[in-house]
Amino acid sequence: MWLEIISKDGFHGFTDEETNTWRAFAHNNTLHQGWLPIGIWRVARDFSLVELRNGSQAATWVMGSDLQNLGDAQNVVPSEVFDPYRSYFLPLLKMAKQTTSYPPSATDFGRLAPFFRLNQQTRRLLAHHCGTNGTRTVIRVAEGNKASSLPHLCEMLSANFFEGVKRGIQQKAVSLIDPVNGEELLLTKSIPLASFRFALPFVAADGRTFYLCVADYIHCCRVIGLYDPASRELLVLSDGEASIAAHIFSNIEYDFEIAGAELGDVLEPYLKSEPEGLAAYLRPPIANHMGHQLWNELSGLQLLANNCRRDFLPPIIVPEAQRGTEIFGPTEELFPEFNSKIIRQSGQEDYRRTALKNSLTLLRFSDDFVSRELRVRIAIRVTTNAALANERARLEIFRKDNRKIILLGLRVENRTLIDLDKFCLDFLELCEKDFPGCVIVLDGHNSQGGEGEKSIIHSHGQWSARRAPIDVEREIVLAMQDRAQHSSVHIISTIGQTIDHSLFWSLNADRFITIWGAGLAKYRWVANRPGLVISSRWNLTYRADLRIYSSERYMEDPEEIDFADPALFADDLTAEPLMKFPTDQSHESYANFRLSSDLSFIRDYLKKSFEQ
Repeated sequence: MWLEIISKDGFHGFTDEETNTWRAFAHNNTLHQGWLPIGIWRVARDFSLVELRNGSQAATWVMGSDLQNLGDAQNVVPSEVFDPYRSYFLPLLKMAKQTTSYPPSATDFGRLAPFFRLNQQTRRLLAHHCGTNGTRTVIRVAEGNKASSLPHLCEMLSANFFEGVKRGIQQKAVSLIDPVNGEELLLTKSIPLASFRFALPFVAADGRTFYLCVADYIHCCRVIGLYDPASRELLVLSDGEASIAAHIFSNIEYDFEIAGAELGDVLEPYLKSEPEGLAAYLRPPIANHMGHQLWNELSGLQLLANNCRRDFLPPIIVPEAQRGTEIFGPTEELFPEFNSKIIRQSGQEDYRRTALKNSLTLLRFSDDFVSRELRVRIAIRVTTNAALANERARLEIFRKDNRKIILLGLRVENRTLIDLDKFCLDFLELCEKDFPGCVIVLDGHNSQGGEGEKSIIHSHGQWSARRAPIDVEREIVLAMQDRAQHSSVHIISTIGQTIDHSLFWSLNADRFITIWGAGLAKYRWVANRPGLVISSRWNLTYRADLRIYSSERYMEDPEEIDFADPALFADDLTAEPLMKFPTDQSHESYANFRLSSDLSFIRDYLKKSFEQ
């Protein structure tokens, strides 16, 4: 039973309908500023859930017997607390899961009303603790009787997904092949699951329901398999595809349980509604990554802009736009084709919910190739930015004085030089001696242009850092500026400056020296400048994606790039990195390293480059 909260005599409470008495559960002072309880779900005499709000933020308290506060459902209360009430929640979770069925059924939302008054995170938690948790997906290579009943399955599964988007976008759909009769099949609905995965439901020519499972695999959206809910089998093309499917769609029924719990209140109305068209989105701030936004998401938008009529381009949802989700600037400034098609969320609402409420079929539009056109779009925005007038004036002076501009890219999180601060000071000394009068641009973490630390573009996974990476970078900058006070070398820092500042100097650098990492997205994918890359011996020798910033497979017309000799570096797995993930602790690719020589290899590289 859901009951409204009453505040009186300095306490928050409710009227117990069994005894018709008012019961207090919290003094007003126990709540942090801005937080208010909005309702209580009396699951049992000894178990209640109190829902709280603070603007767009939400939380749930778990209350035990005598309304004892057991803590926050999200982060404090152990899962065992929910076990005695699993039989109460399980029927509700099964009903919520039914909202993912297709064609859609008539769900009893009246019975589910208290459940959907809880915030989405708590609903997900209840589904995880109290649901059936599904069973591992049975994955089969399409053959035998199953293949004979779906004679055109291979055509459907081998289809290029983006080509299907191009064919169907004018009809607000993805156009593929019906696995039963081979005729055109228009997929107009998408159930957005977690982690860039989607289940596209449809009724085949013979009346059977299937879900086409699509995912962003190795940075490109593609078909993974066809799920048959009747047999609970995921059909794939080959043993190789089966391995991929086992990794991405290991438990589809569990995925449906979670989707129903999180989104069921808007999912079923969406599945019943007339389609309003396809929609794209940028990954939310919690998963944002400067390199991947450029390499995959902006390149995906470029693909759409180049292949679809402007009238039919999909809207783009920008989650939590106030947190600087658009790293490289407002999307419509980079892509005027999408003007008036940007849906910016100002709060923390799930972007999937926004799409469903607007009857939009959410999909992932991504690519893994940075075109010259995309580089030019970003460069034009940077070079015409009025806020960079002072930078342009400084550049003009440097050019008149014939000063060489060398960009030094800092990396401090992991897979970096153990004595990076010493390396940078040694580099300054080298420049004073061999390249007097040059300009050193120190680059690292940039900002979105706002005031304060909240505007800083964080490293991916920065939550694991022992201290803020930008603070370490700032210390290096101060040390170099102090050393260069009476030097002919001029120091410029873009640390903490807007990303446009960084891109401006990247575009105008004569050469760069950097440690391999996401900074190369700026120096290479945007600026396409020549330079020298430093990394650990393991990375320089074995890293599979070492050349993503220089290969014609991943970028158009790449300028020459050089990699330092691996023999110059000694990896040290025992050196504690500033930032690490639980799975990275012993992996060679994240190891920090030492330089086992002086900087003569950098001097030789720059001299040879400048003489050309």
